[in-house]
Amino acid sequence: MALLWPMLSISQQGTRLGSQLAPSGYLGAINTPVAKVLAHGDLAASYSNSIPETGNRFPGEGYFGSITAGLGLLPGLETFGRLTVEGDPWCNMYQQGCRAGGRDLSISGKYQLPWVLPGNTRLAGGLTDYGGAATNYRSTYLVGTSDFGPVDVSLGYAHKVSANALLDGVFASTVVRLTERLSAQLEYDTHQYRAGLAYVHALTGDVDLSLAASHKIGADATTQQSGQLSMALVLHTDRARNQALKQYPPPLAAPEPPQLASATASQDLAPATSAPTPVAPAPGSPTGSSDAGAQAPHPAPAAAQAPANSALAQALADAGFGHVSVRTGADAQGVPLLVLQMEPIAWRQSRLTALGQALKTWAAFAMAQAEQPERLPPELSLTLTLRGQPVLSVRTNLECTLAFREGYDSCAAGPAIRFVPTPDFGDVGEAPVTASQWLHPQFELGIGLRTAVGTEYGLADYAASLELGAELPLARGLTLQGVASTPLANSGSYEDGRIFGDQRYKKTQLEQAFLSYWAPIGPLAAQASLGALNPTDQGGQVDVVWLSDSGRWRLHGMGGYYQQTDESGVTKPEPLRSAIGAVRYSVLPAQWHLDLTAGRFHNQDEGWRLSSVHFFGDNMFKLFLRRSGSADTTSMPQRSFAGFEVSFPLGPQRAAELGPITVRGRDRWRTGLETKVGESDNYLTAGYGMVPQVRHGLTTDGTDYDRAGLADLWADRDRLRFALR
Repeated sequence: MALLWPMLSISQQGTRLGSQLAPSGYLGAINTPVAKVLAHGDLAASYSNSIPETGNRFPGEGYFGSITAGLGLLPGLETFGRLTVEGDPWCNMYQQGCRAGGRDLSISGKYQLPWVLPGNTRLAGGLTDYGGAATNYRSTYLVGTSDFGPVDVSLGYAHKVSANALLDGVFASTVVRLTERLSAQLEYDTHQYRAGLAYVHALTGDVDLSLAASHKIGADATTQQSGQLSMALVLHTDRARNQALKQYPPPLAAPEPPQLASATASQDLAPATSAPTPVAPAPGSPTGSSDAGAQAPHPAPAAAQAPANSALAQALADAGFGHVSVRTGADAQGVPLLVLQMEPIAWRQSRLTALGQALKTWAAFAMAQAEQPERLPPELSLTLTLRGQPVLSVRTNLECTLAFREGYDSCAAGPAIRFVPTPDFGDVGEAPVTASQWLHPQFELGIGLRTAVGTEYGLADYAASLELGAELPLARGLTLQGVASTPLANSGSYEDGRIFGDQRYKKTQLEQAFLSYWAPIGPLAAQASLGALNPTDQGGQVDVVWLSDSGRWRLHGMGGYYQQTDESGVTKPEPLRSAIGAVRYSVLPAQWHLDLTAGRFHNQDEGWRLSSVHFFGDNMFKLFLRRSGSADTTSMPQRSFAGFEVSFPLGPQRAAELGPITVRGRDRWRTGLETKVGESDNYLTAGYGMVPQVRHGLTTDGTDYDRAGLADLWADRDRLRFALR
């Protein structure tokens, strides 16, 4: 029996005990699918010591099993990636004597229909083994699962597409939950009966450990592994935040979501309400009017207000904000106004988290000042900036902020927190700046990683480096930035003279360096960058972004011009000219975007890429299809690809502040895999579909990694509540 590797499986809140991660790439009983799916946000990765579709042709040699990774992309939709291993995982399969096979990389998916039928029955359909040059295990299936208390009964039908597919005809399973942690399974997979047990243990609030074992019963009808073992870790990505939010009592009333307060805001942000439901004052809220638009006494003269403003600016600087400006006056309607403007230098991972930290600091200060004669104005305008340019503004007051923290969306006659596209500073004059950020460097630590997974040259090859990024703000909108790397380690296939030897990190060098400037221009935002995109390409690019009033539509245009040099420093005669356009629509704000990108990519291939982008807090998962090629078909013939990309922050949310500098983990670390589709070979083909991107600027920080729309901000407002608490 092959060595058992850990199987990481991620179940979700709502996924009942007994369902487990099947080696074929879906939530199942043992090896057959059930109609249940991974819940939204659950992540899965696994290893089982079995490839249920086939037997082990190299017993005692290397490893034998299935590695899977899955995610609940949307309510009712799960997707899995699968990699099989058989025999020696590291030998070159193109060389004689390599005792290995079955390195198959593929994608599978399952969708649960939204209907509940009699007997608490759910229906789902799915497919296995999509993508890759070799579709060894492809099949499609329909399955229904009925829930009878502690017993789940599933019945389904599958159509075999590939000769080695597991399912072909009618399959069935029964799962019995014996205790809260232990379950028993019995299934028929169209060829073989199998029985098993599964046990789940909670390691932490977010992580569960699962152990499972099964065995063939009855006639030995297949060559699949007789004894099948697995070990699983189950991660719940948002459980900690959800539990923290539940610690507060629910609102006394359930007001409908208010319209976002913008004169030009789109009407699709939330259901319209003729009169937003008033709510009771939140516990601990100060007394007095909570009407954000009510006239209130004008603030004390500037001379009396100055000490309070200075103290508030210092409190915000201590909380991790730079370039803090505090001003008082009145807005265009004459309402007394406190205007805060600041750069979240220590809070770069999430704009909503930064906003929550700023509001929390201001609220604590305002409550302490409430009994002072020179109390702050009751109405607040708070703006976050990027390199001094405004990127997010809100209007609120203390009572409404505290009510919002307790779970109320509405406050008196309007929304408790109002996101506005353009700050209204009104007649507030100028104010001194506290904690200036100019010429204060910000450092970012990360890992560079290049991988080749599931190839004929090895199961998983890699080259890793240590990255150090630096940003030096020079003036409003102007930044000097760069990234340097130094080699850490690499596998054998990345050694000199091996198949991936020219792609590894070979020396300490500057990976990217740009002088970039960005600014809003009417309804657009534009950025110009000049420098080195990578060690061989020098030049520049211009990016232009437009967001609709709600932010649900985004248009992006990019034009690039780079001159390429070879390793000896000789400049190639033909420059790289790219022209790329993209349109993105937010299907479910803060959760699901669809993005279509087309044009001439950086390496001169022309084509398109369609991406389905899914957000889970600060984490992102992207599935994509791409087809492109060059007019010079000998260098880049037309090819189609399917793949995925994941990105997430590295390190704590708050950067470390060391005097005038900050040090943090990388704001978004990205990695992924892709495979050719519709081809007869599985040779790795790199360089297709590359969109040049400056690491920090308009298309990353400027759009908060594409979460800057007002609709996205409102839909993800619980993240703001979590930061406030």
